[in-house]
Amino acid sequence: MATISETDLRAIISLRKDGVLADIDPHRLTQQKGVIVVPCADGDQMPDVFAQQAAYAEQAGLEPRPHVLALNGGALLLPENSPLNKAVREDLVLLKHIKDAVPMKSIHTVVIYTRAPCGAAGAANLSFVRCMDLLVKAKARIKEKIPEVKVACFCHVDRSDEGGHHKRRTYYVDEVRWHAWILENAASLS
Repeated sequence: MATISETDLRAIISLRKDGVLADIDPHRLTQQKGVIVVPCADGDQMPDVFAQQAAYAEQAGLEPRPHVLALNGGALLLPENSPLNKAVREDLVLLKHIKDAVPMKSIHTVVIYTRAPCGAAGAANLSFVRCMDLLVKAKARIKEKIPEVKVACFCHVDRSDEGGHHKRRTYYVDEVRWHAWILENAASLS
């Protein structure tokens, strides 16, 4: 199991302190008809991601209805220039499935995820900050290609220790604060 590097952990702490990674308010998430969820396919994390999505619906007084579209790397595959798309254009596959799911399931809210640590990102030598940048670019691409949907960015962090004690937390990614943070910390984008 991958662990979060010290550099990435410092970035997560900074992003949390600056309000980029914020608590999720399920009542603000448009999920009356459900949500199309685009997480990483990591089987160790999927139960937590799925349970959280169900909990958000229940907290808003709704029946859980997550429509999950998961591949290794999740939303990090969506930007057209993603380094995770070198061999296969999985961005096009995911975009097609999101677009098809909207009328098929009558769902107009897409929730996209990045996670720390991410095995696919690690294999491509991507920092957490680079993953956050790809996540925000993924949202922009979805909005460009499927303008009728609302898109929310989430970040799932697993700070588990070697003893198997899980410290998992999911955050909302505030895109406006992200852009301000990255302007101030441009050297972190690598």
